[in-house]
Amino acid sequence: MSYEIEIEFRDYDCVVFYVGEVPYDVEIDTDTTIEEYPDSYNSFSDRITYVQEEVIYYYVKESSLKRNGEYYNDEDLCDELERKLNR
Repeated sequence: MSYEIEIEFRDYDCVVFYVGEVPYDVEIDTDTTIEEYPDSYNSFSDRITYVQEEVIYYYVKESSLKRNGEYYNDEDLCDELERKLNR
């Protein structure tokens, strides 16, 4: 199922969002990592230069999802939100 999610507020521990006119809020966990990827290659010396970048991954706590202030269970919605946060 596809949802039209509009994020109103995102912090390191919660997200407030809307699907249509219905407000939702959910707690999230974050994981910050350093990823390294090749940036350039010098063919004369056969050297590859790497760049490090900080990347934040968001994980939705499904059990904390609230719809209109009431606890709500929708695994597909949480998965869709998680994909949107990690783009």
